[in-house]
Amino acid sequence: MYKNTNSDKIRIVHIIGSLRFGGAQQLLVNLLNTDIFAEFDNFILTIIHSSNSATLRHVIPLQKIYKCFVNWPTEESQIPSYKLRKWLRHALHFTFKYRLKDTLKKLQPHIVHSHIVSEIDIQSETTLKGLNIPFIWTVHGMYKSRFKDNSKLIEKVDVAIKLINKHKKGKIVGVSKAVLEDIFNKKKISERKALVIYNGVPLEKYGKTRKKDVNWLKKYNIPEDAVIFGAAGRLVLVKRYDLIIKAAKMILEKFKDVYFVIAGDGPLYSSLQKEIQKNKVNKRVILTGFQADMPHFFQQIDVFVNVSESEGLPLALLEALASGIPVIATDVGGISEVIDTTSGILIPKNSVEALVEAISRMLRNEDRQKLKKGALIAARKFSIENTARKYVELYKEMVKEL
Repeated sequence: MYKNTNSDKIRIVHIIGSLRFGGAQQLLVNLLNTDIFAEFDNFILTIIHSSNSATLRHVIPLQKIYKCFVNWPTEESQIPSYKLRKWLRHALHFTFKYRLKDTLKKLQPHIVHSHIVSEIDIQSETTLKGLNIPFIWTVHGMYKSRFKDNSKLIEKVDVAIKLINKHKKGKIVGVSKAVLEDIFNKKKISERKALVIYNGVPLEKYGKTRKKDVNWLKKYNIPEDAVIFGAAGRLVLVKRYDLIIKAAKMILEKFKDVYFVIAGDGPLYSSLQKEIQKNKVNKRVILTGFQADMPHFFQQIDVFVNVSESEGLPLALLEALASGIPVIATDVGGISEVIDTTSGILIPKNSVEALVEAISRMLRNEDRQKLKKGALIAARKFSIENTARKYVELYKEMVKEL
């Protein structure tokens, strides 16, 4: 354990993937913005390089952000050849554990809190065995079931789990009960080593009176009286936005004044745009790109749709509930721990037919109005203050044991 000589506060290093906005990154920003987290000296350590412009650099002071990239050397290096960089990354991968150890020594944390599965074996070994520093891994997704064909990742996860369970300074946090059951393969979980801390959102940001922004609607050529179904998140395969496009085509054959908006950016932007054009729904299905003001986005939509084939506990879903928006969601991961018949409709994953049926039900205004009240009630237990309080209790408990 390395003594922090620069501050009397407990120093925590939060390890994340890239600085690009995603669920784990947004949760961390929400936590750091709570008053209770001001008790700690918090630092961000990013281990995945990203050139995306919508990053945490815009919301977190630069002096609080440190880098130790797995994918090193990066595109920003002075090496012009992509093939050479790729070869060097493979050849120099073994150096990550040494670079990570050196970085943590410089930061001198009392606790290391990881929010990323990438290289979780090296993270846990370096922190617990190499430096004897308390280590928390928050598991955000259903890694074992989602990546069951990725033997290397599963092996890394198993190494980390065994070490954390064995080491007195290790803890695992699941963002839902389903996540812990998945990571432990439904084996009995010791409460001493693993616990559930549900994700949370700042309810006061989303619970304001909802009023649609006429200018926003005009920007996307959406009539003021349209029923708008919205989705939000990274444009990646697991989110299954293609199902929304297919369902939209079927719905628009029967109903008028229905629109679908998908907020977010990612590698599938171009292919989804082509899918929209192929299905001839380009005037009704709109990719808005990254939305910096998510409370404003939720004010524009009438129903939130999450059709992911794998989830831990999506923040966007909690934000929708906090905005008083009924939800259509696939029954995966921890979603059923949040959504019931009073706040939304659960559907099986990968089913266009079930999605079309749920959308058809939500087009009835009376059904939406009933579910709005239930959405607000469901959101109450998922405040960011509750989440922050539980993490603070965990931090203090771990420091006390030193």
